[in-house]
Amino acid sequence: MGVRRIALADALLLRDVRLRALATDPLALGSTYAVEASRDPSDWEAWAREHALGADKATFFALRDATAEVVGLAVGKRSQQPHRFGLFSMWVDGTERRRGTGRGLVEAVAAWVVASGGTHLSLWVTQPGARRSYERCGFVDDGHR
Repeated sequence: MGVRRIALADALLLRDVRLRALATDPLALGSTYAVEASRDPSDWEAWAREHALGADKATFFALRDATAEVVGLAVGKRSQQPHRFGLFSMWVDGTERRRGTGRGLVEAVAAWVVASGGTHLSLWVTQPGARRSYERCGFVDDGHR
């Protein structure tokens, strides 16, 4: 499994992956299939442009080694406090769970946060299984809801 930051040319791939994620795990991304499917191609191009470069937003893909198929994604964003970042919209394909794919995505986002001058990375978790996965990556419940 490898992880890479999206590239400018990944707009349609990003769309396809997010739609696949929402089709299989409707609660995973904080959006709906209908909302994502209705986005204009220029919206996906803007997302890819904003998340491929820079230190304020980044989207990462997890890739199956043998085929380079995208099997997961995660988003990092800088908060209003410059040294604080959030991890959002993480999804791992069901066939890749419990294989280190989620950890690889978390580590990629965390490395990007540090490289972008961040000192804090937080997230909001709604699914019990995901909560355990994040705890194994070192996150702790701070009680904020």
